[in-house]
Amino acid sequence: MLTKSLRSSNPFNVVYATMEALKQLKTREAVAKLRSKEVEDI
Repeated sequence: MLTKSLRSSNPFNVVYATMEALKQLKTREAVAKLRSKEVEDI
């Protein structure tokens, strides 16, 4: 996984933003359910 800091390079802010982004990741199963498809179809 790669990240890019667009604004502040303050280490605390970078870690905070990374953790927030990781919390928003969805599983393949969740994406399939949102799209009303099977996991194999996505």
